[in-house]
Amino acid sequence: MTFARRIAGALILLVVWQALSGFGLLNAALFPAPSEVIVSLAQLCGPRSIGADLLATINRLVLSMLWAACIAIPAGLVMGAVERIEEYCGGIVDFFRSLPATAMFPVFMLFFGLGETAKIGVTAFSAGLVLLVGTAHGVRQIRPLRREAAEACGARNGRLFFHVILPAAAPEISIALRTAVSIALIIVIVTEMFAGTSSGLGWRIYAARESFRVPELYALLVITGSIGAAISGILKHLESRFIHWSGQ
Repeated sequence: MTFARRIAGALILLVVWQALSGFGLLNAALFPAPSEVIVSLAQLCGPRSIGADLLATINRLVLSMLWAACIAIPAGLVMGAVERIEEYCGGIVDFFRSLPATAMFPVFMLFFGLGETAKIGVTAFSAGLVLLVGTAHGVRQIRPLRREAAEACGARNGRLFFHVILPAAAPEISIALRTAVSIALIIVIVTEMFAGTSSGLGWRIYAARESFRVPELYALLVITGSIGAAISGILKHLESRFIHWSGQ
């Protein structure tokens, strides 16, 4: 029912948009009619296919998230479990969280140049901060009574971690992962626009804007938004399937 209502809301928006365009109430140079955007979408799936650019963006996104998850989640587990580490590192983490990712990009370019390493590095860094904080918060939210009960039953070290700490923190980690993916997609698109890239959706968006191909620009935005929504939907489905105890 919720999905049907979302589709209905999108259709209503398209109908209103088309009507306003048809009556000339919108500036066609800035707001092309949805019918024109749909034509551009069809063209992008044809001879002017964006398949290679789509794969390039997804590849950067996946690599960035893999690096972020492999480093930030274990670090967050340790940071959340050991209070002394959080006391020493919390201020540093908060400082870097306050910096916009785009402000960090020149630093990564200084060390790694304009290649893929800088793009993936700054994306992984920003997404990793979200994962780090979310994971640490999830560990700190574990009820002391639950941990004490497990320890009273003989759970120690590895068993305590895998049977109590990790399952209890998993819902918060899942939420942080969805947020991190959204942020990572934004940063990947931005770096593709302005970092000497010749592939990716961000590069195609910037090229469409430079040549004032406005319907194509909107079509590319639709594709980019659809990717983000699809990834979020997949992660939510996996969360409900494998972390079914969330909220309990």
